[in-house]
Amino acid sequence: MKKTIFMLAISVLVFATAASADTILTIDNISSEWLNPVWRTDGNYVAGGINGNTVYWGRDRVQSCSWGVICTTTYPAAAKPSSYVWDSAANPFDVDAETEFEIGTFTHNNFEVYNGALKTVTLNLSFTVSLTTDDAVLTSDPINIFINFIHDETPNTAGACLYPPFDKPCSDRAIIDASSNLLNNYFELGDDGENIFYFSLLGFDDSGEYTSYLEFVTEENKSNSAKLFAVITADEITNPFVDLCITNPELEQCHNGPADAPEPSSILLLGTGIIGLGIAARRNLFKK
Repeated sequence: MKKTIFMLAISVLVFATAASADTILTIDNISSEWLNPVWRTDGNYVAGGINGNTVYWGRDRVQSCSWGVICTTTYPAAAKPSSYVWDSAANPFDVDAETEFEIGTFTHNNFEVYNGALKTVTLNLSFTVSLTTDDAVLTSDPINIFINFIHDETPNTAGACLYPPFDKPCSDRAIIDASSNLLNNYFELGDDGENIFYFSLLGFDDSGEYTSYLEFVTEENKSNSAKLFAVITADEITNPFVDLCITNPELEQCHNGPADAPEPSSILLLGTGIIGLGIAARRNLFKK
């Protein structure tokens, strides 16, 4: 595997790394857990919960009609809910330091739901990293990453759709909160202080038509999946997407969820444009 050494500085994204040559690390013992779902209520009831690697919400609406009788609407308990599903990458697997790798797959099963929706939820990822030397195998303590997701459940009836492809029923969004501990999670391998590394979550795979670094637009009535990528470096990396939240805390990526009736704003569009520039840089930066 070819190691990538890079130093790139642009107006919206800066990385600086210098790892030892041909450092191959092993990722193992990946486990995951959904935590602390917060619901956006519709009335006084939300059908939602956590089941293993899945957090689910809402119930599908079923309409039944007969000749000469007004249609009735029911919400059967067995109907298909919407959900977030996390599948960790098969492990153990080897990665090159300084080179991005897939940590798992995020899926939004997006269906028309009623009786409320998810607002925010946290995904806890835990794993170990090992380095094989001439003398020993050095393994880290468990590394815990907490990824905060903001869910933007859009209405399917009133007004125009907010997100592409702009066809009804309307698409929704899954947003990674940039205030999560995405970057520079410090860990050591061994006790001599010579093998210091940093784990950073880079975000969604940006190759999809409606996917960017922090946002995943998901089409209604289908299963939508995007890979999450990460990198391990020998030096800290800097990323103004996080700094952006310090100066622009009103951005949806920077707080605990969109308003109950989310509306697009000019500053969000500006932030998305900045992110888009960063994505282009990241795509070039980590090409293998």
